[in-house]
Amino acid sequence: MKATFLNGCTTGGELASTLNEMVLSELNRAGFAVKPYVLKDEKIAPCMGCFECWVKTPGICVRTDIARDIARDIVQSEVLIY
Repeated sequence: MKATFLNGCTTGGELASTLNEMVLSELNRAGFAVKPYVLKDEKIAPCMGCFECWVKTPGICVRTDIARDIARDIVQSEVLIY
C-alpha cells in the first residue's frame, strides 16, 4: 500500500517535527510505503491557466517541476495526508 504525505508546515518547530515523525511512524507501522514531501522546500510554479493539462496532455502539467511527481504519487496512493 502507498501513502503520500504532504507536509505543508511553514516553520520547522518542535511540535510540527514531532507530529510529522508520529504520522510517518504510524504509516510505516501500518505497512504503508510512504512518499513524504516537505512543500516549503520545493519550488512549485503556479498554474498558468493554459488548459494544456486538459487538452494536450491530460492530467500532466506543461510545467516541469515537482508538482508532476506529487500529482502522480497522489493518484497512485491509497492514503493522502495533508
